[in-house]
Amino acid sequence: MKILASILLLLAASLGSVAQSRSNARFSDVKPAMKNTCLEKNAVLWANRRAKDELCREVYEKAVIVSDDWELCTDKRRYVTARRIHMVLYGTGQNNRCGMAHFVFYQKHEGRGYFAHRLKGEQTGDFYDAVCE
Repeated sequence: MKILASILLLLAASLGSVAQSRSNARFSDVKPAMKNTCLEKNAVLWANRRAKDELCREVYEKAVIVSDDWELCTDKRRYVTARRIHMVLYGTGQNNRCGMAHFVFYQKHEGRGYFAHRLKGEQTGDFYDAVCE
């Protein structure tokens, strides 16, 4: 009985400390590896459209490119089919809490070294808390 009581006390204490902790992450601490204002705006538009379609409550405001360069995607014959780029987006979520999420976007290859202007999302990371800025 004593062991059960001590386990319950330990569990209650650990849950209380987890619930009180907040992230100290800041969007301003994310250092851009590349700068392209047009791509960043398109990423925010795509992410907000996707959140609306999925009935999520996130609203994104800013984006930062964290890739050093585009990552080329190839098919099994090693022909270039698209290119990828990684970004971190900042916004607000449920209850107006601030946060960030990691996204991977891509552009399809149109041939002769040209890529589509339209940016499309490939992967969306979890929205995690951050300090409001």
